[in-house]
Amino acid sequence: MTQPSATALGVLRRCISRSGQRQTQSVLRSLRELWRQVPYQTAARKISTEVGPAWTTSLDYVTPRTELLARGGVQSYDTAVRYADGSEHDVIFYKATFQNPDGTLGGLVGTFLDVTERRKAEQFREEYVSLISHDLRQPLTAITGLAELLQRTLTHRGLEREAKSADVLLKSARRMNGMIQDLVESVRLESGRLELQKKPTDLAQLVSEIVERVGSQAERARIQVEVVGTVPPALVDPERIERAVSNLVTNALKYSSPDSPVLVRLERRGGEAEVTVTDRGVGIPPDDLPYLFERFYRARTGQKSEGLGLGLYITRMLVEAHCGRIWVESEPGRGSSFHFTVPLA
Repeated sequence: MTQPSATALGVLRRCISRSGQRQTQSVLRSLRELWRQVPYQTAARKISTEVGPAWTTSLDYVTPRTELLARGGVQSYDTAVRYADGSEHDVIFYKATFQNPDGTLGGLVGTFLDVTERRKAEQFREEYVSLISHDLRQPLTAITGLAELLQRTLTHRGLEREAKSADVLLKSARRMNGMIQDLVESVRLESGRLELQKKPTDLAQLVSEIVERVGSQAERARIQVEVVGTVPPALVDPERIERAVSNLVTNALKYSSPDSPVLVRLERRGGEAEVTVTDRGVGIPPDDLPYLFERFYRARTGQKSEGLGLGLYITRMLVEAHCGRIWVESEPGRGSSFHFTVPLA
């Protein structure tokens, strides 16, 4: 855990002198929780707020939102502030409340990060990746179109061997297009610039439509869809959730034998809908499970991996953008079950 800064310790010393041991213990617990969750603590600026009839702040030129005091635990929000020199800065403010000896709200401790330069770098990266992807897609579109035409022509003429070669070319072009799309989407998700068009959506119908478009005809025949009971509409962006489900189903098909089934299960869990994709494939080593949804990470399954290692990372980002959860259960040699939830409408 990152250690509190000298400023934070100064706040703690003031609390000790004013409030006694019991409140100090409350502040210590709040500080531990705060520093456990605040990233890049070395870049953090000032800390501390007191609450009273006319409470003041020493957070440089930031005035925290007073409504944060009404909520317990660690909270955060993004905001723009003006420094003393007149410059505008983007900051992320983090806070943790602490209690008085009688159990009432005593105040908060907090820290904030100046993320102005990071946001500028993210914007530059997004613009650069978008420009490169646009330049790559133009010739790739031509290659894909010509490969499709060549494959149909060769198949029509009965030249099966040549048609298979054209099919390899076509699949390679589509795979490259998918990798470009993964790069663009991951950058947008990380920078928070991906806008969701949420609406009440029938997930059972959406899953059925996805299955009809995934893979080859032989692969689609392996997929079984099970809807448990009645699942009300979910409040999601259909296009983004389609991407998440497609990623999971494609992986299940890829890492299991051609004659084994893939089950897509949909059910209601309280105020959420849960989607589960289960295969009977090679499974995932236990050491890989904590890192499976990280960017560029590839599990050691013993099979050759294609792509950039962004599929599950993007799936996690899309699910979390919907305020959902995603996790995996797996055992080597027995298959895997990927679960995610999204809120109901």
